[in-house]
Amino acid sequence: MAKQKITCAFKEVKSLYMAHMPFLKNGGLFIRTDQEIDYGSEVDLEVTFFDEKSPQIFEGKVVWKTFADSQGFPAGVGVQFKDEQALQANDLIRKYLVNFTDLESATDTM
Repeated sequence: MAKQKITCAFKEVKSLYMAHMPFLKNGGLFIRTDQEIDYGSEVDLEVTFFDEKSPQIFEGKVVWKTFADSQGFPAGVGVQFKDEQALQANDLIRKYLVNFTDLESATDTM
């Protein structure tokens, strides 16, 4: 089976905070989607951060799945970054979140 591609864009810092999954080994992002992606699938995650012209592409694995009727949480998948890209991905996310102060907000996963 071919690897699926997931495309997403973060336009504001709060949406990135809500999607960030630092509790995963290697970190990851929760992507809101109705796209059918099986748990355990290897994916290419194409992420555009804010006003960047080119997306960042990270390889990952679906390790979390939330269905549409899941107690108020949005439907989507949690993608864990692959070992070799984890440091780069997490450094980039931390750079964008460094000044975010609304840490009491609920996230898309917890």
